[in-house]
Amino acid sequence: MAPSGDGAGAGAGLPASRWPWSSLHTGLLLSVALTSAPMLATPARHAPACAATLIVSLGILASPRDALVMLGSVVALYWVHVLVRTAESRLLARRPGGH
Repeated sequence: MAPSGDGAGAGAGLPASRWPWSSLHTGLLLSVALTSAPMLATPARHAPACAATLIVSLGILASPRDALVMLGSVVALYWVHVLVRTAESRLLARRPGGH
């Protein structure tokens, strides 16, 4: 039997016929539901959270190094956002009328 993947991720190393696909789908649905429920119950909205949840649930982050790379990318993206918003605020404050 052929393996279900390249050695990384969900089902790695299991023969395709033995991987419990229904359990995988159930797990994915539960993980997205548990991520979405608090966002819907509060004013917090962050669509990428579901993407990150799926990445983790599918086992795409196969090692702690992968998780650190993802975390570092998120932190870098956040700081770029902060810098852009700060620069935008300063530029708008210099305009006549201060809008």
